Amino acid sequence: TLRFTVTNSSPTDSVSNMQFTDSLSAVLPGLAATGLPLMDVCGAGSRIEGTNSLIFTSGNLAAESSCSFDVTLQVPTSAPPGSYSNVTSNLSFDIGNPPVASNIAGANAPLTISEPLAFSKAFDADAVAPGDTVSLEFTIDNAHTSYSADDLTFTDDLGMALAGLEALGLPVSDVCGAGSMLSGTDVITLTGGTIAPESSCTLSLEVQVPSDVTSGTTVSNVTSELSSLINGAARTAPPARDELDVTLMTLSKAFEDALEVG
Repeated sequence: TLRFTVTNSSPTDSVSNMQFTDSLSAVLPGLAATGLPLMDVCGAGSRIEGTNSLIFTSGNLAAESSCSFDVTLQVPTSAPPGSYSNVTSNLSFDIGNPPVASNIAGANAPLTISEPLAFSKAFDADAVAPGDTVSLEFTIDNAHTSYSADDLTFTDDLGMALAGLEALGLPVSDVCGAGSMLSGTDVITLTGGTIAPESSCTLSLEVQVPSDVTSGTTVSNVTSELSSLINGAARTAPPARDELDVTLMTLSKAFEDALEVG
């Protein structure tokens, strides 16, 4: 929703013949208004219309009054994440009696587009011993309010992180939507994942740590990008990562209670 507000601060003079334009395509190719035209949005006879470029005409305001009106915009599904500046033309108008033509600078507002996909992973322990198993969990979020994330896929090369590090119990079907599959041993692959709008998916598996790994080894495990199709447009999320320490012994300490002085 894009909201415009026009204020006439004059204590005595009304304004008429207000008009401005707003090029949406200059902000972001494919950005388009829906549900226009709208009538009487800022005084009787006023109008806003257009699709990729908005045109506001015939606005009028009494002294010390204001108006606000909303325009619904459709953001293209393939829009890259980022902040986009939207600036209107000058607002022109007639003021006073007899009317005098005047204008003021255009209005500026940023449009921020966020990536709908989020991807993370975590081992359920900070440290394990050589030869142990450890749980590994992947979480995928689809924040899109209207469209599902389809054809989700990623790979995780465990063997590259640590030779001999392998997944157990795979393949598993329907792990992230019907028809999806998580498979592999040293290289884990998700294929065919689907997540409904404003939903998430969690994938859990057991990983075997090799018994011959040197104690004190830190494993840095990074996946590929997460790729998907949202409303037919390709979307990606950055690789997920986590670290795992392999050690035979650990030492920690903590005071049980807070003590009073003396």
